[in-house]
Order: sequence, then structure tokens, then C-alpha cells
Amino acid sequence: MAMAVATLFLAPWLWIVATPVSLLVSQHEFIGYRYFTSLSVLSGETRHIDIVQGVPMGILQHVIVAVLTRVLDRPSTDISTLEAFAQASLALAYLPGAGILAAVWLAPRFSLPDRFLITLVALAPWFAWPPAPLLLAPDYWPFELPYSLASTAWAVSILRAHPAPRPLGVGGTILAGAWIALGATLKVSAAAIGALPLVVHLSLSTERWSRQIHRALTAGAAALAGSIVIVWVYFLGDWKMTARAVLTFVRFIREPGGIDFTSLSQTLADPSTSFLRWSLLATALAGLVTVTGRPVPGRMRGRLLIGGFVVLSLVGHVITLDKRPSSTTAMDFALYGLFVIPVIAAISRTGQRDARFLLCLTPLLVLSVTGRYWDFSAKYPVEAYASARDVIREVQAYVRDSGRPAVLFAPDAHHLGQVIEQFVLIQGRLGRTPLAPGSLRERVLPRSELLGGSVDELVRLQDRIAQGWLIIWAHQDPWAPTEDAFPALRHLLDDPRATVRFWDHRAISDRTRIYVGLLRERDGHRTDPTSIR
Repeated sequence: MAMAVATLFLAPWLWIVATPVSLLVSQHEFIGYRYFTSLSVLSGETRHIDIVQGVPMGILQHVIVAVLTRVLDRPSTDISTLEAFAQASLALAYLPGAGILAAVWLAPRFSLPDRFLITLVALAPWFAWPPAPLLLAPDYWPFELPYSLASTAWAVSILRAHPAPRPLGVGGTILAGAWIALGATLKVSAAAIGALPLVVHLSLSTERWSRQIHRALTAGAAALAGSIVIVWVYFLGDWKMTARAVLTFVRFIREPGGIDFTSLSQTLADPSTSFLRWSLLATALAGLVTVTGRPVPGRMRGRLLIGGFVVLSLVGHVITLDKRPSSTTAMDFALYGLFVIPVIAAISRTGQRDARFLLCLTPLLVLSVTGRYWDFSAKYPVEAYASARDVIREVQAYVRDSGRPAVLFAPDAHHLGQVIEQFVLIQGRLGRTPLAPGSLRERVLPRSELLGGSVDELVRLQDRIAQGWLIIWAHQDPWAPTEDAFPALRHLLDDPRATVRFWDHRAISDRTRIYVGLLRERDGHRTDPTSIR
């Protein structure tokens, strides 16, 4: 069973490794941001970096980037390098999770219902939720799974300990605080699940209240100090950038803002967040079984304290979702709701071998079967991803072989084609940095420029066209053609001296068309369209 559940947990990653799945297009934003942020830190260019989450994972990614670019000496903008970075990031997220699940089945302390509950809630995001591309992103979401899984297993193992665990010493308190710091710097809301083992341990302790409060405060101080140390390590010992990152994080907490939704009600009701509603239904059913079950004597104080913490944490997630209405916050909420179910079962009044809690996951089983969400390969367009990668590789080769400087024209997010220039200048944030001699931008993508839709930038775009620069832009369906809104591009397309090529791919929107055009003074009009892919 240990081998079986570990394999099931690894199945998505193994499927990606075994099939021609390209993460380049579907995860372009996260690959570009995380890869080039790590490259910037390793190069000592950090002034443009704003990071508020995913810090521990970012430290691991520094190692990945260093191995790829310095040890293996692979080109920084090569597509295979970027995809290897994404694959290695996912491996570092899923392999520990598989190991934790296997340990749950091998450790004698857990009851059989415990093992099944922990396994099922760990597998639910992959096999019961609708398509969740964020779980394939080389960002903090895949790392939330093993962190939540480890926190839940730790908390349940404390509850199943016989005799009751000994009071926490100084070392154990600091360790618990460091674990909370790891979650808080991964994603601030993950601190709630990370604090569960500490809360469980203190709730079962027979020490005086004053002693327990002292230990809780010590753990809190250790969590704060540990968070600062983790950020300091991320910036390779740069205290100035560490202080700047802490201030950025504080501002983010005060005013996080929404991303893809505008209100709590819209987030909860949107069809794309159905996974949250079904996951919280499972959590509510677990709470209902706990409240209505047959009481078993003992540990009443612990049940009240742990149950109260779980309820307050759920309320805190609701408040967080209200302050930051987004699908990413909804995913964090859903993960917490799932992973507290084994803890709720372990503190239940119905006894440790009550298997009725397995029935609480019935809503997720119904969701998985009716939506065919258990079929992982059917949820992701493998062929489209692979063909889109081939298109981007062709565009990159065409631009490189031309030997000309290039402009990436990106007036807004609806005019992006996932070309390499976009990875570097937009997702990688290097477009914010000056193109100075010896700079990372000059080494990675020399003779390039990012222009938007402001008046000054449009004037500069016309100048670059006249100077014979390559102009790269894109159009995504169902939006109006980019050239219809910007006369400079229309003039380039209509100019008899121009050479314009385009490539199509279908991985992100209904269709994305990438244009590369340049003005040749002595050549005739040549439009060289490629076939639609």
C-alpha cells in the first residue's frame, strides 16, 4: 500500500515525464518569473525583484538554476533549459510528498482510517478536482501539497500517541516555530496548517497554562525569526534586500487586492472554483460527524482547543478570500479544508477507529466520477502543448538567425504570444532593468527592447520599424487584431518593403498568432505565412 499510494501521488509528475507534455506554454508565466528571478539573484541583480511568497521553494530553485547554467553550462534562454527547470521544480515538490504518504502507511501509530483519510485528501486535488494547471506550475502551489501533508500527518501522529506526548522542550518549541516559518514564507495562509502540530501538542499537554502560553510565544518568536532568516538565505545574505522584501510583504498583507475576481461572493459562485465548494462540503460533513457522533471519554479539553483552532482558521481563510478574491486564494482555502479532515477525525468524539469519516469524501468522489476528473491525461491538451512549444522554438530560431535587434511590442496582456522575449522581459521582470554593459539582461537577451502602448513608446516603435528592427507582436482570439488598434503595425503589414511571418498555436486561447515583421528598404513585399498549427 505504501508503494501504491506513493505511485498514485507521483502519477501526475510521472505522466509529464513519460509523455511529450510541454510545460513551456501552459506555465510560461511561472517558469519565466521563477527561473529568471533565481538567475537574477545568483547574478547579484535583485533591485527589481518583488517576492512575497514561495521563498523556501525559491531557495531550491536557486540550486536548480545554478546547476543548469553554471555546472551544466546550458544556455539560459534555451527552451530545453527552461523545461528542465520546470521538471526539476515539480520533482522537488512531489517526491517528498510521495515519501510522506509511504511513511504514513508504514508507521504503526496511524489507524487504518487515518491512513486512508490522509491518502485520499492528498490525492483529491489531482483526481477529484477539475483541471488545476496551478498544480503543474513551478511555483509554490505544488509545494503546498507536501507541506500540508506533512503537517497533517504530524498532527495526527501526535493525537494517536500512547501514552500522551511529553511536554515540548525548548528545542521542540523552536522546531515547531521554524516549521511555521517555512509555511508562512511559502504562502502566508499555509501558516495555519503548519501551526496544527504545535496546537495539538499544547492542547494535550498537562503543563500549567502559563507554561503553555510561554511555549506558544516562544514558537511565535521562532517563526518570525525563522521567516526573516529564510528570506535572508533566499537573497544570499543580502540584508538590505531582506529588509526590502519584508516591507514589501507587510504592504502585500495590508492590501493584497484581487486577481481574477472582485468579491468573495463572485469567487465562491464562479464555476471555475467548484473545487472549493465541494472540498468545503467534505470539511463540513466531517465536522457534522464529529458533533453528532457518540462521545468517547477523555481529551475533552484537547478537542475543544484543536476544534476551536480549526474553526478560527477556516474563518481566517474566509476573511483572506474576501480581502484577496482570486482562484489562487480559493485553492489555498480548499487545500486547508481538505487537509484538516484527518485531524478532525482524529479528535472526534466517535473514537479513533470510526471509518465514517471516509464517507465525508463522497462529494469529491461524485465530482471526480461525474466530471471524469480522475482521468488526468484527458484534462490537459498534451498535443496542443507540444505543438505550441515547437512554434515558439521556430520563432526563437527565426529571430536569432536574422541577426537583427528585436522589439517585443506588448501593449497589454491580450497581446502576448509566449515568445522567449516575453519570458525574459515580462515574466522574468528583466524589462524593468537597464540594458547596461555586463548586466544580466545584456548577457541573456542583448539587442532587445520591450515597448507598450503609451504615446512615447508608440513613437519609439515607429522609429524602430524605420531602423529595420524585428518587431514581434501577437494576437489572441477572440480579441480584435492588434494591428487594427495600432497604425504602426498596420503600416508595417501593408508596406511593400516589409517581410512579415506569422505562426499559430492553440495552447492558451482559442488561437494565438505570433507575428515577426521587419522593414527592408531594397526588398520587395514578402509575406511568408506558415501553416496553422
